[in-house]
Amino acid sequence: MHNLLTVLHDCIFPPRETETIIKNLPLNTIDSLYSPGQKNSIIYLSAYSHKEIEASIVENKFHSNKRASLILGKILHNWTKHQIKKSLYIPIPLSAKKLRGRGYNQVEHILQETEGKISVNKNILKKSVDTAPQTTLKKEQRLNNLKGVFEVRLIPKEIENYEQIVIVDDVTTTGATLNEARATLLPHVPKHVELVCLAIAH
Repeated sequence: MHNLLTVLHDCIFPPRETETIIKNLPLNTIDSLYSPGQKNSIIYLSAYSHKEIEASIVENKFHSNKRASLILGKILHNWTKHQIKKSLYIPIPLSAKKLRGRGYNQVEHILQETEGKISVNKNILKKSVDTAPQTTLKKEQRLNNLKGVFEVRLIPKEIENYEQIVIVDDVTTTGATLNEARATLLPHVPKHVELVCLAIAH
């Protein structure tokens, strides 16, 4: 009966192609999409060229799809479970305008769906300037689009208790977003704390 209702629903409201891709992705195969690497000091955990990863990024970012958040959270968990340093995770913030329009921060969704206990602080970094989406710009424009857009809003005293701080974004291309966030935060981070930039996909 449930399957029949699903079929009827899909006939009346055809699912998006990206939605179908992640709906058909068995959760026990997600680990095969985990392929970490590093580019220009930014760690990435999977290849955006995988259709399942691209679909998950799109569904999580633009449609608040919980299954997509779960898939990306599992990708992130494959990395976090190997971290031996006490870590604090900071999601790349959205501008106030973008947050009002979208209603949520897609990176926060990923962090919420990551297995295990990880420490997250979404109040340290603020994006004070609304900018054009990076995907709409050429490479040179992307590198300059984010200059000075972040500011440090709150540094908790407990930050000294961490060994590394991990700034997290869902996807990186030129690395401009993460690098600008790191440059903004670096002067406020104790010298004994390592600052890491991490993207779910590249």
